[in-house]
Amino acid sequence: MSIVVLEAGMSSTPVIFTDRCGLDDFFRAGAGIMVHPSAVSIRDGLMCALSDLEALRESGRRLQAMVNRQFLWGFQAQRYVNVYQKLISS
Repeated sequence: MSIVVLEAGMSSTPVIFTDRCGLDDFFRAGAGIMVHPSAVSIRDGLMCALSDLEALRESGRRLQAMVNRQFLWGFQAQRYVNVYQKLISS
């Protein structure tokens, strides 16, 4: 996973990422454009992104919502607390 995508999400900046980044969930949620890591695919992704600027802005907003829901420190810390509590209780 690329930390750059999370950083972009904090400011609702739209992203294009390759299908090698492990970000399939982001793509399925409409929170970015996923392309194959080739010059032609990246070009096509850029052309797609620039052809509909409102959809591009919406993908940035979706990315920001995903990051705020799943990747802020409070959420991540709670995940660790849950794991530790499960370990302690077993």
